[in-house]
Amino acid sequence: MIKTIKPPPDFTRKGKIYLPKHHSVADWDFENGATNRSLSATQFVSAPTSLKMISPTWVDTYETILCRIDTTQCLPQGEIRNWHYKHEQHLDPACFRNQAALGSANHANCYSIYLAGTNCYLGRYIANVLSIRAQTTCQVTIDTWQHWRVVFWNGLNPDLLEALCVSLYREVAGEWVQEGETMYDTDNSFKDSATNRCGFIARFYAHIQYWDDTEIWGPV
Repeated sequence: MIKTIKPPPDFTRKGKIYLPKHHSVADWDFENGATNRSLSATQFVSAPTSLKMISPTWVDTYETILCRIDTTQCLPQGEIRNWHYKHEQHLDPACFRNQAALGSANHANCYSIYLAGTNCYLGRYIANVLSIRAQTTCQVTIDTWQHWRVVFWNGLNPDLLEALCVSLYREVAGEWVQEGETMYDTDNSFKDSATNRCGFIARFYAHIQYWDDTEIWGPV
C-alpha cells in the first residue's frame, strides 16, 4: 500500500498575518515581567531595535513570551516565524497551543520546539511535566542571526493516524529549507481548546540573546 502524506498548509497564501513585524512589548505577555528584558539599538534585523533577553544570574531561566493580539488567542494551527541571535546552540523558537490565560505567560501546558545544536525536539508540557513527543535534526549557528519558521497543523502521520504535525524551516539564501523531517504527535493535545496561544521561549543561562521580526500566521 502506498501511503500519501499531505504537505503542510500554506498559511502564507491561505491565511493572513496576525502580528506585524514592528510591534511593541505591550503586544506580549512576559513570564517574568520586565525582569530579563530590554530593547537593543545595536543588535537587530529591522531598525530601530530588537528584544534583548538576559538572565541576571547563573541560573537556568525560562521566559515564556506570548502574543496578546486578539486574533492569536486561539490558533490550534498556524505558523510562527522569528529571527534569533544567541551565543549558544540552545533555543525555543516556537511555543504554541499554550493554555496560559491572557495577561499571563508560562509553559505549564503547551507545545514547544527546542533546538539543541544538531537536534530538534517537539516537546509537550502538561502540568509543568515535559515529554518529548518527537525529534529530528537541525542546524543552529551561534553569534549570527538565523531566521526560523515553525508550521503546526492537524494532519496524518506516516501510518495515516490523525496527529499534530510540525515542521521546522530555516531561511537559507532567501529560501525556506526544511530542517530534518516532519514531527508528529498522535495525542494531538489541546487541539480543541478554546485557548491556544502562540509565542516563543527565551531559555538562557546568563547568556544574552536577541529576537526580532516575529510573525504569527493562521488560517482565515
